[in-house]
Amino acid sequence: MLALALVPAQSRAQVTGKLAIAARVPPTCQIGTNQSATGGATIDLGGQDASGGAGLLTPIQVPIDCNDSATTPKISVDPGSHSDGTSRRMQGPTGSFILYDLLLEGNQVWDGSFLPLAYRPDGTAFFPIAGVRVRVPPGTPDGIYIDTIVITISLEN
Repeated sequence: MLALALVPAQSRAQVTGKLAIAARVPPTCQIGTNQSATGGATIDLGGQDASGGAGLLTPIQVPIDCNDSATTPKISVDPGSHSDGTSRRMQGPTGSFILYDLLLEGNQVWDGSFLPLAYRPDGTAFFPIAGVRVRVPPGTPDGIYIDTIVITISLEN
């Protein structure tokens, strides 16, 4: 012990090193500006004529804000909670249904495949549907008809 006490102060070694501090911000997206508690958006199509015709409502603008600029996000939708396996359907009172399609540019029906989101110069992107075509058969009961679709955004390269 005594030998340590006699060592001059200038011979003590100093060691320096670096410690990296990092934080990870995972890629995320927000769908719509009217976010609900479940993280979704609402498209209200308003009143529809029960004449049996096919109404076309355009454009539908649902903004999508992703924080990952290194990838090109792709978006897809499922068939909806009331699909019969071949058609998208909104369910209303008494269990009745009205059919609808999500349309891309040129009135092409979106089959739910993944589509790339294109960003505008201001950094915003939009849900790629150009409109919704609703078919209300004559004699359809009045009321509110709804469906819920699940939107999937892939941020993989």
